[in-house]
Amino acid sequence: MIKSLNPNGGSARIAIAQIASDQTDPAAIEAGRADAVARARADGADIVAIGGESGLVDNASVTVATDDSVFNGDAAATLARFSRQATATGRPVVLAGTSGVRDGGKAIRVFNGLSGVFLPDGTFRQVLPRFEEGYAVVDISGAGLPPPAPMEDTFADKARALRFGLRAFMARLSISRVAIGISGGIDSAVASALYASLLPPEDILLLAMPGPFTSQTTRRLARELAENLGCRFAEIPIGEAVDLTCRQFAELRSEGPGGGIAGAWELSPFAIENVQARDRGSRVLAAAASALGGVVSCNANKAEATIGYGTLHGDIFGWLSCLGDLWKGEVYALGRFLNDEILRCQAIPEGIFSIKPSAELSAAQDVERGLGDPLDYPYHDKLFRAWVEDDFTPADCIRFYGDGSLPRRIGYDGDLKALFPTQGDFEADVRRWWRLYRGLAVAKRLQAPPVIALSRRAFGEFTEIQGRRD
Repeated sequence: MIKSLNPNGGSARIAIAQIASDQTDPAAIEAGRADAVARARADGADIVAIGGESGLVDNASVTVATDDSVFNGDAAATLARFSRQATATGRPVVLAGTSGVRDGGKAIRVFNGLSGVFLPDGTFRQVLPRFEEGYAVVDISGAGLPPPAPMEDTFADKARALRFGLRAFMARLSISRVAIGISGGIDSAVASALYASLLPPEDILLLAMPGPFTSQTTRRLARELAENLGCRFAEIPIGEAVDLTCRQFAELRSEGPGGGIAGAWELSPFAIENVQARDRGSRVLAAAASALGGVVSCNANKAEATIGYGTLHGDIFGWLSCLGDLWKGEVYALGRFLNDEILRCQAIPEGIFSIKPSAELSAAQDVERGLGDPLDYPYHDKLFRAWVEDDFTPADCIRFYGDGSLPRRIGYDGDLKALFPTQGDFEADVRRWWRLYRGLAVAKRLQAPPVIALSRRAFGEFTEIQGRRD
């Protein structure tokens, strides 16, 4: 919305209002607009620009624009468009963005909130905080404007968008308490620190749920994390419950064809891994959230979601996947950012950053012996991103591996030969994960919690395969 307030046609002073665009409450939007107009009149502004829709007004001295773009890591495209307009016309461009979150189904988007002035030299002077609601009156002469702002998103912008989106969506749904399963690993630690940066410690319950294969190292790290964050903490072992489930099925005699055979329903070691995960999620965490009067956090990251590396109703479970649009490497980066810039202490212990990622669901994932997940995250992060965000296919990957260009094309700086000594090893790995990405992982993503969307392609925003636009 752009409204002229000066009947004499002046346009030296322009009010910018970055109000919340709450799609669930149109009356609140109208009230925010009316308040912004009244405030601009009182401040003697010639024009008021209120973000929340796309609009453009030109006159002899200035271009005024409103914007409703959302954060996707590419603010450069939006800013460059208005920068070019300012330099082409030789007139400043005043831009009013909007604040809040947009519910797109299973992808929750954060509005960009880019509000400021583009001077005729093309530089952008940001006058309101990113994402947050705000109001300012600017002089198009450039007097009193802040120094030039960066013209592209940084990882810090992504982290701030995530924190803002999580806080805003929780407020919209009146969610104020959360139960988080912590393992001593990086994903649950970062999710815990993220919530701890937004909620009082008494409203967060951190639950360690050691099982048959949980190491003393990760048990210690989980407790250390809880102590550092000062949140409520409890440890509930799951061994007895898992043993009971295994015993019940080992002794089960079903009716019907093939029934009555002792041991016919005995669970395999792989099935017991899923039993452990579901016991933590659907039994312990669900009950804990109910007792707390809150919700369960889903701690899964985007690499895991891509190939379905997680158990439905176990770790793929909860009200929202706060890390669901972050690759594994970005989860580590977010942990550092929370420690250094937000919490300003070593809230996430250094040991959590250095320990090998592991679900600790079998002896083959024993972190004390340096074992862990079947993924090399520095490599598979980049490979999966190429599939999801750049539409690479297995044929592309095999061709690029053959000509030696794959590391450059996907941004991997490691040694592929160290991971895959032969082309056959490489091809087998690609086909293994692709089958899951385009197979069972689709069903898991369809049932997974929504995500705070931060990239161009977030799961839950596209059709069936949840990663392509076709």
